[in-house]
Amino acid sequence: MTNLTRLLEENSELQNEVKRLLKRWQQLKTDLPKIQHTIWSHWMKYMFTQGNYDNEGNWIMPKEKVIHWQQQMNTEYIDLSKKEKQSDIDIVKRFIFKELEQ
Repeated sequence: MTNLTRLLEENSELQNEVKRLLKRWQQLKTDLPKIQHTIWSHWMKYMFTQGNYDNEGNWIMPKEKVIHWQQQMNTEYIDLSKKEKQSDIDIVKRFIFKELEQ
């Protein structure tokens, strides 16, 4: 018998906490994909406001946006500007923390 198993058997409070955490983990496996989709959807709505449609219905992204977002997507979080990091923090607060607090 492992020390952890023995500890769990001897401590019902700890058993209950482990069960609660396992249940929460299972819920997160459902919640996180929903949150990811919400963030993606939010981004796509914003992005489509940044371009225009041509006469054939093709959406055209301005060159400066392409350059900016390509540069940004190839930058590690730690190397982002303070403003860009804050934007990511705001998204986490808005979507992830909000969902997980429910």
